[in-house]
Amino acid sequence: MTEARRNIPSFTTVTSTFKSYILSLPLLTTTISCLAILLYTLGAFLFSGNPIFDALCLWPQQFFEGQVWRLLTYPYSHSSLGHLLFNLLVFLPLSTAIEHTIGTVEYSYVLITVFTVLSGSLYLLGSLIFQYKGLEIGGLSTWVFGVV
Repeated sequence: MTEARRNIPSFTTVTSTFKSYILSLPLLTTTISCLAILLYTLGAFLFSGNPIFDALCLWPQQFFEGQVWRLLTYPYSHSSLGHLLFNLLVFLPLSTAIEHTIGTVEYSYVLITVFTVLSGSLYLLGSLIFQYKGLEIGGLSTWVFGVV
């Protein structure tokens, strides 16, 4: 029994490892993660329902009525805590590796142009072709799938 206990790390070891991991995240990855967490927290816990998700998600019907900011804000909005946590679980290691490889400025350019505007525009085009204007999307999933 004592042999098994020796292999379990102490709480201070776990917290110091987690702290060093968080401090090693690059700037853009940290900013995106904090912004997504902040927006979800504000929307889910300070208001009834999730009005921030409703205001920021890419909803074709609202986009075509003039709310064009949705094309840039939809990756930051999450519909549920599970949605946010699983997106961050996949996004953090992928984004960290890519940002360390190509740099923060180039990575932000790729995220904004290719993985946000281009994929959002394709979704909007598909909503026009297939007539599904009432289905909204949001979250870091588009970036995760784009990076993969």
